Amino acid sequence: MVNISMGELLNEYMDGLCEIKSMDNQLLLIGYVCKVSGTIRACIDISAKDSAFQAKARHNLPVKMTFRKNGSFLVAGGKIFAATETFWRISHIIVYQNKERRGFFRVETQLPCRVAPYNTETSLVPDLQVNGNTLMNPADEVFIIAKLKDISLSGTKFYSEGMFEKGTSIKLSGLYLLEDHSPLSLVCKVIERMACPDEGYIYRCKLEDTSSGATSLLCKAIFNLERENAKRLK
Repeated sequence: MVNISMGELLNEYMDGLCEIKSMDNQLLLIGYVCKVSGTIRACIDISAKDSAFQAKARHNLPVKMTFRKNGSFLVAGGKIFAATETFWRISHIIVYQNKERRGFFRVETQLPCRVAPYNTETSLVPDLQVNGNTLMNPADEVFIIAKLKDISLSGTKFYSEGMFEKGTSIKLSGLYLLEDHSPLSLVCKVIERMACPDEGYIYRCKLEDTSSGATSLLCKAIFNLERENAKRLK
């Protein structure tokens, strides 16, 4: 294993997405890595301009950060050195975990949606199995009803009576996550399936579309859900 400095490690996430939370898991900022300074005692700048979510923060506040780029994840801690309208600078960085994990801020929900298997090579939905019965699928719009349990920037959980094997690519559609947008569709890969009484199965999935455009739109959608949840609790 090759040893690299903190600065070199952070540079691997340049232009990648970064989520910053307080130590009690309050969301503070979602932005993009725009600058890394230093090598051993590195500081990192996160662009706050045009970010999907930004809260107020104080100097020297301990924070947790989750970085994501090209399917890789880095979880680290640090302290806010500066927080302006255009960027946040984080210092005293310590790496907690450096591997892929579903560690992004998740929003609980009970949104109805639709689900079907998805062929990533042909963009067609193959035959679908529900309760052991195979439904022939002459078009790419055959689906069954599902219910979203939670969603984050890296994955989702949902309930369905459909039978999907681990490793299967699926398409979730009809997700009304933003009031001013058409319903979203997400292509995911099944990571885990568990039997769930009265709901069929609960699936844990990893998002497969990690393009900047899709991530940005999903980011706004997730925190729109969080704001709506917060309003209902008031």
